[in-house]
Amino acid sequence: MILPKGRLTMRPEMLRTRQRVGLARARLAGVFACALLTGCASLPEVLQPVSSLFWNMVNKARNPGPELLDNPQKVAADFECANRPQPWVLLETHQLLPARLQANDEINEHLVYVLCPARGQAGVRGTLTRRVLSRGTVIWSDVTRDYELQPGRWSVNLFLTIPGKAEAGSYEFEVAFETNKVIFRDSKSFTVVRR
Repeated sequence: MILPKGRLTMRPEMLRTRQRVGLARARLAGVFACALLTGCASLPEVLQPVSSLFWNMVNKARNPGPELLDNPQKVAADFECANRPQPWVLLETHQLLPARLQANDEINEHLVYVLCPARGQAGVRGTLTRRVLSRGTVIWSDVTRDYELQPGRWSVNLFLTIPGKAEAGSYEFEVAFETNKVIFRDSKSFTVVRR
């Protein structure tokens, strides 16, 4: 075996030790990836602050309201709008970040939609409804009538602060956009934990 200058060969027992250390690091990295990317419900309690800190940084980087991601021409090409019945809407992403939080924390509803408008129309107007449910009962809602989805790919962010008196448990966050028919509807769960 020819080794580059300055490199030493490694004895087999040292190689096995490095492999075990590498495996332990990979497992730890997996735990952190779970914490940071999904807001794991099964995350060890000691790592919960790391997850919260990460999601707080992500949320602070986002702005409330709509933001254009791709212009209508790019969407028309990417989604072959000419071959679809129009107007055509796709709810591409709907997320709640973080999915596990405490009272007084802020949650970010993040959605991304795509719109191929009907010829000669600027967008699609309808009613945007957002609701939070606890055990099937609506505890918060926001209804925006005459909301307009714009052509292209857009992200829309909403930030809600969980009330200090919120009970620990599972909650459901629903979003729907309707004209004379339902254009899209989705729901996601989140969990409030005790401090």
